[in-house]
Amino acid sequence: RQYRLAYPAVHVTLREASTSAIADALLAGTVDVGILREVDAVGLLTAELLFKEPIVAVLPKGDALARKTRLRLSDLAAHPFVVFPRTVGAAFYDRLIESCVEAGFSPHVVQSATQWQSVVSFVATGLGVSLAPECVCRLQLPGVVFRPVSKLSTSVFVCVARPGPSAAAFLEVLRSQVG
Repeated sequence: RQYRLAYPAVHVTLREASTSAIADALLAGTVDVGILREVDAVGLLTAELLFKEPIVAVLPKGDALARKTRLRLSDLAAHPFVVFPRTVGAAFYDRLIESCVEAGFSPHVVQSATQWQSVVSFVATGLGVSLAPECVCRLQLPGVVFRPVSKLSTSVFVCVARPGPSAAAFLEVLRSQVG
């Protein structure tokens, strides 16, 4: 919004896509700027860290863990998991799986879904639990709760494929909004 207000003559088209699709588009030159999770480089393009975002546990409302205010990752060890496919965002997927292994367990994945809304919906039905970036908490669906997970976060980066005045101005506004 701030960018559009400051630069009304610049036409901006926002495209929602998975991290892997954004990386492919950056490499193909079909997008100028990409925001990526857990990816600090795309080919020869380097990315800039924007911020670190906490990871939350997504739990069915009736689960015993839902009564806790904060969880350790190991608290989820005995639960089945609903996750996004690795092809959607390999770096973030690997980060979550590695974090579980470091916490002493390998998650038992029972369902995959490519959209966070679907992941949260599956959790609400009691199919399993999930781990998600804190921004997913905005999906307030009945039957699901979100709980912080101690010492677990994800990094969000910005990558510019085609530098120029518009991209530089966008980065300046973006930095001011997240900094």
